[in-house]
Amino acid sequence: MILATNFRKTYGEIDIIAAKNGTVRFVEVKSVTREPSADISRVTDSYRPEELAHESKLRKVARTAQVYMAENHDPRDYQVDVVGVILDPINKQARCRLFEQVL
Repeated sequence: MILATNFRKTYGEIDIIAAKNGTVRFVEVKSVTREPSADISRVTDSYRPEELAHESKLRKVARTAQVYMAENHDPRDYQVDVVGVILDPINKQARCRLFEQVL
């Protein structure tokens, strides 16, 4: 269940806040647009948008997540996830990959 999107504080932003199986999940979404020079269903070294989620960015997400949990008096466990999205604008397709508990 989606709880919030684009949660912003002066020091960070969280793209998606969701809950699943009693855990609050703070999701950083990274996307790239690629021309269909290769099959979009294949993941190669040049098609890794999740690598754009650098450690410093993920630390900001974690700090913002702590603030969200405190502001909402939420006692549940939480985690930081990353979703990598490859967009093919010509064929209007997208491929998503979820990486859980990246911190």
